[in-house]
Amino acid sequence: MRSGTLYHAGAWFMAILGSAAWTSLSMAQPTGPATTKPAAPAAPQPASEADWVASLVGNLGNRSKSREFFGAYSTLMAKLDSVDDSNLGETAQLVLARTRELAGGPQAQAAIAGLAKEKNMVLAARLLLQLARANSTVQGFGKGRVVFGKLKVADKRMEPEMVLAQMVILPEGWFATEIGDTTRPLGFRAAGYVPLDVKIPEKKGEMDLGTVVLQPLGKGQAATLRGKVVFEGPSGLEVLKATISVQVPPANSLSGGYSPRKMWPAPVNLEVGKDGAFVVENTTPGEHFLSLQTGKHEDLSQIVSVKAGATEDLGTLTLRTTDLGYHLKKETPKAGKIPWEKDIATARKRALAEGKPMMIMMTATWCGPCKMLEAKTLSDPWVQQFLQGFVLVKAYEDKEVEKEYGLTGYPTLVFVDKKGQAAHKSVGYQPIGTFSGQVLQACLKAGVTVDADLKSLADKKVVKVPSEPKKSPVKLN
Repeated sequence: MRSGTLYHAGAWFMAILGSAAWTSLSMAQPTGPATTKPAAPAAPQPASEADWVASLVGNLGNRSKSREFFGAYSTLMAKLDSVDDSNLGETAQLVLARTRELAGGPQAQAAIAGLAKEKNMVLAARLLLQLARANSTVQGFGKGRVVFGKLKVADKRMEPEMVLAQMVILPEGWFATEIGDTTRPLGFRAAGYVPLDVKIPEKKGEMDLGTVVLQPLGKGQAATLRGKVVFEGPSGLEVLKATISVQVPPANSLSGGYSPRKMWPAPVNLEVGKDGAFVVENTTPGEHFLSLQTGKHEDLSQIVSVKAGATEDLGTLTLRTTDLGYHLKKETPKAGKIPWEKDIATARKRALAEGKPMMIMMTATWCGPCKMLEAKTLSDPWVQQFLQGFVLVKAYEDKEVEKEYGLTGYPTLVFVDKKGQAAHKSVGYQPIGTFSGQVLQACLKAGVTVDADLKSLADKKVVKVPSEPKKSPVKLN
């Protein structure tokens, strides 16, 4: 089965941008920014597919030109992935004409020639691009190995392309990737199959791994997962979406990241009983991502690990209600639009005039967690009430603001006191209850009067002041 949804645990997966850099993928469309900076002039782009191929060959292995290389790689791979392009054969021929420069050693060249001879030109070109990317990464880092091979699913119940690995598996099971540590294996994972970890032979140069086989789970090889879901406040059983997904195996790439992929295996839906109990049998040993969502409660997600032949009991999993009024025994206040100021200068001017602190949200138009924070948390009526004492403003990739207050990652929210000094910082997406604790901490640190309802929630221990991160001791050589 195929699914077009992003894998939950990443939701947060990484796409390679250069031989030493990985950036997060986002398919979201940008929203209207409050603080924008003029776009940098676009770099000259190759005018034709022949130019893209020339750029690929000319910049292979040059770390200072990694952006150009991966731009050419991504463009050509997207062309060859297309199902509507009538010129696929021409594109494939342009790429295959440079096999000697792109493939690396004779084993890889022979594999490409064999595929091309079978008149599978497009697949041969896609495999060649994978080899080129792996070769460029190894040459750029000055270390590592290039491996390639073919994955076979023993019972043929799953397409090889749906198997999870650090690289994308191509049709017929072909793959190519770089290996960062030859003492560690190359992993393959799929629900219902025995985890496959292929050892890397201790040889120099490129390595043809041949055909590696993924076997279905046999007697005594599967694991069992059980647990019970309970709801704080109103029941969400009728709308509960409970799923579990096999985790991608640990990456053994030079950068520690994974190649981007369009399609992911569909997660397994959990059958939860009327009493909230669930049992998942025939589970693949290893790590899985568990996700529980109702829309009425805070999402619960966690990594769970199971062993072959064993039963893992997760115990009681409590979904917290997103309606803080349930604990206050009050009706929810009316929500409005988040009152963002149009820019930093305007926000500072207003904060100074009214003697108020500020909340500055360092964000980016492409940032998924930022959009989630706004849609699910900052839009909540209770959170808006708790933030009434602050002047709110967003800074979109504003380097001056990021330098002044310290960007940890998008989104980073800095609560600034009435004197303009940073008092508290919150990083990443956080659900309503957790973020309310951040607002409570910010009020205490900035010397701002805490909202009466927020104080009541703190007294009931529904909202808690977040613990300060522990500082690592300085290591001396």
